[in-house]
Amino acid sequence: MAAATASTFWTRMRISETERLGALEAIRSRYGGYCVQEHEEQGLCSYTLLLTPVRTSPLLSSREQRIASPCPPLSRRHNDADSRVGQLVVQLRGPAHLLDLDLAETACRIYHPLAPRIRLVDNIPLLGGLVAYEMNCVEGTPLSRVLQRRWETVRDEQWESSMEEEEKMIVLVRSFAHMLAKPWPPQSSPRRRRDSVIQPHPPPPPHKNTDMLSLCTGKVGSQIAPKLSKLAQQLPDSWLRARAQSTLDQVRKVAVREWPVVLTHGDLIPSNILVDCKSGAVSGLVDWAEAEELPFGMGLYGIEEVLGCLEQVPVPVSEAEAEAEAGVMDGREREKGIWRFVYADGADRYRTLFLRRLLELVPQTRGREEVLWAMRDLGVLLWHGFAWDGGKIDRVVNEVDDGEELAKLRAMLVVRLDIRDNGSGNE
Repeated sequence: MAAATASTFWTRMRISETERLGALEAIRSRYGGYCVQEHEEQGLCSYTLLLTPVRTSPLLSSREQRIASPCPPLSRRHNDADSRVGQLVVQLRGPAHLLDLDLAETACRIYHPLAPRIRLVDNIPLLGGLVAYEMNCVEGTPLSRVLQRRWETVRDEQWESSMEEEEKMIVLVRSFAHMLAKPWPPQSSPRRRRDSVIQPHPPPPPHKNTDMLSLCTGKVGSQIAPKLSKLAQQLPDSWLRARAQSTLDQVRKVAVREWPVVLTHGDLIPSNILVDCKSGAVSGLVDWAEAEELPFGMGLYGIEEVLGCLEQVPVPVSEAEAEAEAGVMDGREREKGIWRFVYADGADRYRTLFLRRLLELVPQTRGREEVLWAMRDLGVLLWHGFAWDGGKIDRVVNEVDDGEELAKLRAMLVVRLDIRDNGSGNE
């Protein structure tokens, strides 16, 4: 998926330049004591602004304050603690991508302190159906940026695995486990956290082995079985189709009383995960627009993005010619190469550290590791098995258009569950 820019949002929303300028002026007027800047990180379905308090003087108007106290460079906010004090984030969204504030409030409690507190900014004149949300500024650097720097040095053969980097990676995967363990319900409530504001499902009748999927009623959850069935029929090779079918068979066997349905982020990609660059730990989790109640463990697909990356490799002439004859790859694609998802050295060990830490944090999963792994495979299949076509996520990926997603599918589904002691000495 291409990186999002601010212009991507305005183009997708079909917002005119006049409406865009009007929206920005409305935000500046509402937040007169703040310097309003375009945020460095933008999403495809939102436009994000960073608001920094200006130094105040009782002798100056709000407009004069902004002129007298210019905005600090965006690069400064990562290094200057003073410039981060009191910062806010304001995000504009269109009607099709509004936030569920009840879910956001629940996420803020369950995933504290990683998730931001969000509120609707009302009584503000915005055109084009735009809605504004205010949230506290969660500190940290996007994991996507950290991983990009790491992989660039690997490709340039400048990477030396120092003890410091090794420790940061261990901290990262263990804190990732802490993040994913947070929504597991307390033992007093085997299926749901008591602090959730989401309307609880009625308990299943006694002795009835109710399908766990019956509790998944959200946009994604309600379509788990149909989507897996579609993948089992339409994925481009028999091995992938068989994996989709076997995952569906496993998931359907899981009963309500056996496995919880929990509030899940829904878009656990590196750009939505913030980390502390000094320690390597996860420090924040943003963009909760896709959050809903899903089977615990579906978010495990996210750790794979930490352990590997995509790369393009040249296609051997004989192979390229064969694929071209089969109509799979045209000349342009041959020149670029084919996509492969490559794991970093030590990925298996880091994954084992992650899994063992997760099992320590959620001991109720011990003895049910195969169920946990089935939910992980479910997440991999649903996230990478369908193409993101401008917001529509219903087309099964194919060899011609979706090489990146297929590369991830094949690499991630080959990985098997392994929680054996690897002798790392870090537990």
